Amino acid sequence: MKKLRLLLITLCVTALMGSMAVTAYAGGGEEWDGLAPVEPLPAETVDPGEGFTEEGNLVTRDLLYDEHTNKQFITVRPAAAITFYIVIDYDKPTDED
Repeated sequence: MKKLRLLLITLCVTALMGSMAVTAYAGGGEEWDGLAPVEPLPAETVDPGEGFTEEGNLVTRDLLYDEHTNKQFITVRPAAAITFYIVIDYDKPTDED
């Protein structure tokens, strides 16, 4: 009886494992020509920024202000060529504790 039970459990496990490996709709269907090929974007050029001081090594890349969200976005880059993004939220309440 134990051998029959072990055989049935092994058979069920094998059947379940085999059925889960079947991919659904992986190889069928007509080719869809709905989208045109996308042209690659032009290479982005980086303009030299201005340093905060004459001997400083921090250079600003972008200074943007969004009136709708009342936020200022600043992109800076030190001499190590790591870009930092700074977001200033003018609507955030200040902590006065």
